[in-house]
Amino acid sequence: MFEGIYTLYQLIVSAGWWLILGSSTLVTVVLAGAALVQPGGYPDPFTPYADIKPGQPVSIFETHPCQAYSMMGDSEEYTCVIRPNDGIFDRIIVSAYESHIETVTFYGENLQVIDVVRRWGEPNRILSYESVYILTWDQGVITYTVYSKRPFSYQLSVDFVMLSKNYLSAEGHITRVE
Repeated sequence: MFEGIYTLYQLIVSAGWWLILGSSTLVTVVLAGAALVQPGGYPDPFTPYADIKPGQPVSIFETHPCQAYSMMGDSEEYTCVIRPNDGIFDRIIVSAYESHIETVTFYGENLQVIDVVRRWGEPNRILSYESVYILTWDQGVITYTVYSKRPFSYQLSVDFVMLSKNYLSAEGHITRVE
């Protein structure tokens, strides 16, 4: 009788070890496959443009040249359009005043809310109007997402992301980032 219990015990222990070994192998294969697909981890689409941000001098256009440029009359306010070939953004519009960047707006077709959240964290506010979501962060980040009556999710496409020196605080006040 004890031999049957001992054999059953060995069988359970052996099955447990094979289950652990199999699970570990599966996890390793999945992680290795993910590393092959994204060798450097998650590719942050904003990284190549991290130096283009509000408050920076317009000398940054030396490394990110403008394809279109316009001035607003005799003022020191102007706009620069950058057209990257990265497959994420089709244009980046930079507004400057007195030789410093005021706003940067990224337009793209392959951008999702999760891309923005991975870069700047959870939004401070999610506003819903008729057919759009507007997400805001205290760092002066704003996104505009058309949702066509879909519930909010991180997989929604983003029409544009704007970085600004001004942002809408949680209380609804416009505040300036310095």
